Amino acid sequence: MNNGTCSTLQVGILPFTGANMGLRRVGRNTSECHRVRKGWVQAHPGPRARACKVPHAAVAVYARSVARIEWATISAGLYEDMVAVLLSHLHPESVRIDGSGGDGGRDVQIETPEGLLAFELKSFSGRLTAGRRRQVERSLTRAARLDPLRWTLLVPIDFTDGEIKWFTRLQAKTAFPVERKGLTWLDGQFAQRWFIARYFLDHLSDEIVRLATVLDQERAVLARGAPDAIQRAELLVQQLNQIDPYYRFEITTDGARSSVRIMPQYRGAERDRPIGVQAQMLFPNDDEGRAAAEAVRRSIDFGTPVTVPAQYLQKITLDMPAGLGGTFREGTLEVRPSGPVTDPRTFIFACVGPGESTMAEIPIDLTMTSQGIRGAILQGKDVTGILTMKATIDVPGRNLTIGLSVDASIPYYPHEMRPLARFLAALAGPNSLSIRSSEGEEIGSCRPVEIGPFIEPRMLTVVEALALIQWASGMTRRVGPDFTREELKSIGIGAALLRGERIEATWEPIAFTLNNDAPQLQRQALLGDDVPFCLESREPYQVHVGGLSYPVGKSVRTELLGRIQDAPSTWTEAPIGTRLVMVPGSTNKAFITLVT
Repeated sequence: MNNGTCSTLQVGILPFTGANMGLRRVGRNTSECHRVRKGWVQAHPGPRARACKVPHAAVAVYARSVARIEWATISAGLYEDMVAVLLSHLHPESVRIDGSGGDGGRDVQIETPEGLLAFELKSFSGRLTAGRRRQVERSLTRAARLDPLRWTLLVPIDFTDGEIKWFTRLQAKTAFPVERKGLTWLDGQFAQRWFIARYFLDHLSDEIVRLATVLDQERAVLARGAPDAIQRAELLVQQLNQIDPYYRFEITTDGARSSVRIMPQYRGAERDRPIGVQAQMLFPNDDEGRAAAEAVRRSIDFGTPVTVPAQYLQKITLDMPAGLGGTFREGTLEVRPSGPVTDPRTFIFACVGPGESTMAEIPIDLTMTSQGIRGAILQGKDVTGILTMKATIDVPGRNLTIGLSVDASIPYYPHEMRPLARFLAALAGPNSLSIRSSEGEEIGSCRPVEIGPFIEPRMLTVVEALALIQWASGMTRRVGPDFTREELKSIGIGAALLRGERIEATWEPIAFTLNNDAPQLQRQALLGDDVPFCLESREPYQVHVGGLSYPVGKSVRTELLGRIQDAPSTWTEAPIGTRLVMVPGSTNKAFITLVT
């Protein structure tokens, strides 16, 4: 293999929306280019950016309670916000649906391996009138088109007998279960998660900002090494984590500077409460400035990490949770993903020959590591860890760029390496590269492949031979990545014997003693010039690789033509038990086969 090889493929996209690669659209329009999604932003102010006097203020303690919610006074939009956040805390994998273009009969959904769980949020109070029932029925009809695993109605009403009978009749009209969660259930859930209701109804967001302001002041004390500042700061962070429904916070310090890390409380919190960044930067028209500008543009387009040095940053305004944002005119800006944006998803990478036949393919689990306004970046490794794939999806440009790199320094299991070796050997012109879903649907292709091959053809033979040898011996070990000349010879012979081949070899004189009970007919036959001999070893045949011996058969049988050196004219001239020497006859060739 070519160690460290890194190549890039420009792949044309078939009819492509981004969904077939697991891509979610970031914003509704290009004006959202300043939004930072699924990441965290850390601003390092300069020495004059935050000049404040630190008070030694007492920290308040809040009761974990909230008055019963007056649902009739809450608007439909506020109700949906509150209940959607509640569901996100109960089910972190849930996703809220933007209903501006129609919500398809659900406001929140959860995708599971078994199917879709749909939740419809209705803010009705009082009774379910005929008009409200028709609204619910229309929502259920739209949701049925999605074939959900279950559909749940959440409404702040405890049903009457008549309403229960009506809802029960809805079940008879669907092929999937329908459920309802009413007033008592909602009150109970919000009582356990009091901070959600207080955030929306009691202006707790103002208190979050106040706590964050005190925390920001404590950070200045932390940097000066005040002994009791750490305890106060940790208590403030603890309170912020208890009352902010969208984000949680961590504070770190190294004695010279301190920072606050912001992380979503649940999947999708950054959509419900986005982090906004507006930055004014000026880059000089030189190599360094152009490179820095391109890094920022790529971060906006694809969500990649970027650090903007102080000399390029004129002003930055951060709209962040807990009032931790603000406008800064000095310092550096770091933007980086907080972790994988999506769970791993399996894709098939196939090498296709000129006749459209699949030459080789391998599955790779790709994880979306970042996402921006133009597209996203997915990365993953094959099962051996040797091949790394990086896919950059450009949705407006309808392009998929694939970067491949090979690390040939990694030992491997031959049975795992075998499909990768076949793939790497085929990854060269005139073959093309096809990207497919795990179901086999083609997503994109590059025709023809103008790189490679990534592996020497003889390496593919070695890997396949090792896989056969380990299977036959019952031993599974990591091998390689390098082999000695003797090991390669042993691997080749062992695999050929296992395939039933006769190995041609040469032989040298062999000394032996004739048994006392050897029949006279056999003894007389040894006196010829080209006597066929068949020798069988007493020990199992072994292949030696990496300091290990792999037994692959009971023994080996060697067939050859020989004669007795200085043979007597008759056996009466050579007493029984005489030591004899056998030498090649008309040829010194021998043929070896495996006894299994």
